[in-house]
Amino acid sequence: IIDARGCKAIANTSIKQPGGLIIRSLEEKHPTCYQGSDGKIALEVSGGVPPYTYSWDTGATTTAIDHLTQGRYTFSLTDANGCTTFKEVVLKDPEEIVIDLGEDRILCNGQTHTLEAGITDTQATYLWTSDNGFRATSPQVIVSEPGNYQLTVTSSLGCIGTDSVVISNQNSDIDAEFLLPSQAYANQNVLLFNVSNPLAEISEWILPQGVTLVSEEATSVLLNFPEAKTYTIGLIAKQSGCYKETYKNIVVEESSGLADPGDTELPFIKEFSISPNPNNGEFELLVELSEPSSISLRIFTLQGNLMYSKSIPESLKEYEIPINLNSSSGVYFVVLETAKQTQIKRMIIAGSNSSIKN
Repeated sequence: IIDARGCKAIANTSIKQPGGLIIRSLEEKHPTCYQGSDGKIALEVSGGVPPYTYSWDTGATTTAIDHLTQGRYTFSLTDANGCTTFKEVVLKDPEEIVIDLGEDRILCNGQTHTLEAGITDTQATYLWTSDNGFRATSPQVIVSEPGNYQLTVTSSLGCIGTDSVVISNQNSDIDAEFLLPSQAYANQNVLLFNVSNPLAEISEWILPQGVTLVSEEATSVLLNFPEAKTYTIGLIAKQSGCYKETYKNIVVEESSGLADPGDTELPFIKEFSISPNPNNGEFELLVELSEPSSISLRIFTLQGNLMYSKSIPESLKEYEIPINLNSSSGVYFVVLETAKQTQIKRMIIAGSNSSIKN
């Protein structure tokens, strides 16, 4: 301070501020189950100048709140000087226990349906109930009777998941059966035969990615496999409202080594016949090709068991092959393979002989 005479006086003073307000989390407990309400938040406050006032956006005026669902919670803290700070806490639900028993299912005569809804929790418990009186406590059940089936799964933490499915019956027969060749080769056409009995109203082939559908007939499909490995082929038969699925593996190997006859256009096999047919196990195979080629012959039972196999390495355009097959009466499939084309013929044996000649 300087007066009119120039006299000067100097003094110092210090202004201090209190420490900043601090909010620290003691506990942030998320809900135990999906859409649960047992979440909890506990906070500790310090700094500033007591006494404090505080509140939550829920209306609570304590430092701890509980019975919380998932969501965002905001805490406001004010000290005696009117200084204010905030803290936001977010609680999240765990993953929902999802049980999916699939679509409602219609079963044909003799069919059963497997229901399964296991979860990764090894301590979980299962309760199956139905309006037909069915009851079970296993993760998987096999059902055949019509009814409304409901599953309740309880995890080891007490979380619950449910689903239901309706099973009904239809008085119809259904079958989904097909034959695979015992040998198949990469980049060569392979014929599969639908031998379902009865043949369904609709039959659909399930083919792996990369497999080429060359052609499809009412009871057969011609495929080409791009590489040597094991493929899974499926056939779905649909009869009115019910369906049946069958899956089989086919092992595709490298080429069998039959000589490639060139670029002759299909049909490469001009004739492939069985004479007589039906027969008593003694018959003759007649083969005529567009160009000379070696061939391979195989005969399968209706169940796909190999009964006869013969490879002819010499290249001819025409073959007359007598066969005397010792086998019981029934339906058989005769498979002719060439380097360009494969064909399957159905053969009926009405009697049996006592030897096999080739």
